[in-house]
Amino acid sequence: MSKIYWCWSNPVGSLRRLWQNITRGWNDSDCWSLDHTIAEFVLPRLKVLQKNKHGVPSSVQLSEETKNALSTLSEKEKEEREFEELQKVWDSILSKMVKSFEFIILDGDDLTIDHSGIEYKFIKSITHPDCSTMKVVGSEEAVKKYNDSVRLYCDIMREREKQIKEGLLLFAEYFRGLWD
Repeated sequence: MSKIYWCWSNPVGSLRRLWQNITRGWNDSDCWSLDHTIAEFVLPRLKVLQKNKHGVPSSVQLSEETKNALSTLSEKEKEEREFEELQKVWDSILSKMVKSFEFIILDGDDLTIDHSGIEYKFIKSITHPDCSTMKVVGSEEAVKKYNDSVRLYCDIMREREKQIKEGLLLFAEYFRGLWD
């Protein structure tokens, strides 16, 4: 069942979403940010699968280096160690998937930018009257601190985006192996 976003200035839309929840189990507000809605659905289920998994999909493979290291063992030891190593690989894959969905849900809301001592001024464009430019105003130290904070935020978000892409690629690759 989806969340009901009630808006007193739009009771018709709110009632429509309520009706959609009753009749189909979800409402159109789920599509406002479908990636977030899907992540909220998938994440808790992935966490339970990771915690309670009993096997490893057949598509999970060991590296050649690991295979070579295990080749010196007896058949029984090799079989046991191979399964242990495959479980480690599968757990690492699931962890990357989980992290990517966590980052999608967070959407940077856990990060902050230092705005102390900063004001924002909007300057109308002369060439484009419908546009304006935002200028950050404050002491030299406050502006530097703000700019450093923004750069750090952007660096973290770029790194998270890489992790999201990696996790989603793994999710797609192992989608048919997400069973217990």
